[in-house]
Amino acid sequence: MNKNQLWQLTKINLLYANPQATSRARQSGKTGRKLTFALLRQYILIGVIFVALYGVTLLGFNLAIQTAVFTKFIALFTLMLVSQNISVINNVFFESNDQGAYLPLPFDQRTIYLAKTIVVQMANLSFAIPILWVFIMTSVHANNWFVSFFIAIILFILYLSLLFLSCTFVVFGLAQTKIFRQHQKMMTLLLLATSFVAMIAAIFLINNTSQTMSANQTGLLGFNLLHEILVNPLNGSSLFFLTIILTTVVLLAFLADRWLFPQLIVEHKSTRTIRKKNKRAGNSRSMKEQLIRYNLKLLQNPTLLMQNFYMTTFPFIMLGAGALSGDGSGISFEHFSLMYFGVFFISGIAISVLSIGPYSLTALGISLDRSNLFFIQTLPISFLVYLRLKFLTMWVLQTLYLLVLTTAVGFWLHITGVNFVALLLGVIWGAYLISLIYFVRDWRLRDLEWGNVTQLFNRGGGTLVSMLVVFGGMIVSGIIITGYFYLIKYTAMPWLINSFFGLIIFASSAGVIWKYQLTFWQKQAEITKN
Repeated sequence: MNKNQLWQLTKINLLYANPQATSRARQSGKTGRKLTFALLRQYILIGVIFVALYGVTLLGFNLAIQTAVFTKFIALFTLMLVSQNISVINNVFFESNDQGAYLPLPFDQRTIYLAKTIVVQMANLSFAIPILWVFIMTSVHANNWFVSFFIAIILFILYLSLLFLSCTFVVFGLAQTKIFRQHQKMMTLLLLATSFVAMIAAIFLINNTSQTMSANQTGLLGFNLLHEILVNPLNGSSLFFLTIILTTVVLLAFLADRWLFPQLIVEHKSTRTIRKKNKRAGNSRSMKEQLIRYNLKLLQNPTLLMQNFYMTTFPFIMLGAGALSGDGSGISFEHFSLMYFGVFFISGIAISVLSIGPYSLTALGISLDRSNLFFIQTLPISFLVYLRLKFLTMWVLQTLYLLVLTTAVGFWLHITGVNFVALLLGVIWGAYLISLIYFVRDWRLRDLEWGNVTQLFNRGGGTLVSMLVVFGGMIVSGIIITGYFYLIKYTAMPWLINSFFGLIIFASSAGVIWKYQLTFWQKQAEITKN
């Protein structure tokens, strides 16, 4: 294997994995090795943030003794890794559509596969670093910590390899089926959605059993074997389990070499067919209906839908996991009086602010048009009307999904009556305001020549900034909502507090509407006239 080719292919795939971050790094003067390491630092920094948010909370635990805490944490990030693996493997190996470009070049298939594998593992660092952190913490707490520390590194490498190879066989195996080849977009979306939904369900299930695990220190079945290997690495059973993991990884790697490598280029040849569809719209459909259908077709991208689905749901996962870390059965807002309706309304706004970001439909709608945007401007229809229709279409779809999630949370928390209505109204109003902001942002940062939809996700700061905004928003929202709640609870005049917060909401909403709606639409109207 040519190591120079491997390194060059890895750098190329890394550059394409985050083109916007690459562009920003180049603008700052970074080239060559500095550019590569700048991109790597971004993945590592996200992992460090996860360690800071989750790993620091484990410092008060002796993980060598408290098996339940160890298994719960490893299980949570394993599920995240599985979902991330399936998504990234699909994107890098199938959605990239670059295998054909390597056909006339003197690259070995194994080198191409290994380079893509390395990039996938780089993208997995966000969820992998916390697992390494827990492995090391457990080994330090155990006896003979030097040996355990060495075993922790070996086990970490084997564990990541096992997860990656298993997910690779799932994705590649599905790609060989006839139904996948005939309905690739639908099946890809189904695959990603299934893995993500399963991850969410398992996370809540694991958190919901936290009290049982505290009483039973054996932890979750399967993951406690990892704990045994770290705590007692020289034990006969530990060596046996470690041998099984090693043997499985070697066997899967051998099968990958015999089966997956040949499929890379063959799969590209066999599935690259041109399908022509009749796109003529019926004469009975109005122009408005045709434009709505057109905007809906722009969303038929599995990567786009899954990233939007994940980022919109992520705040709910974080809040739900946090709530269930204690005794989730005791959470109920059923008996909260009417005077708390303002708290629930602001909570709804906070949900929208945290859930709608650079991955939302309203933040991508304009750029999804690509060069068609120029064509639409030449049509005998008002471009201003088209933009309004696009915004409303994207906003309605995004808001409906948020309402479904919020309704589920509302039933789970036993929110009733006016407070429940206030929560939903807050979601709707918050979604409208934040969607306006991101819609105008999309126009300002519009990219009509993107090659992969992930380029649009990384505009204006990229994934790191998005995650920081979410976590920072959670802290700020938590402070505001908690302060509002206690002011209502311990103040003799709750109506005065509600009026004060109502004025703040009104003033903030008026500012957003004036800056992002009236001004933007006025500018578009002037452009249309000219």
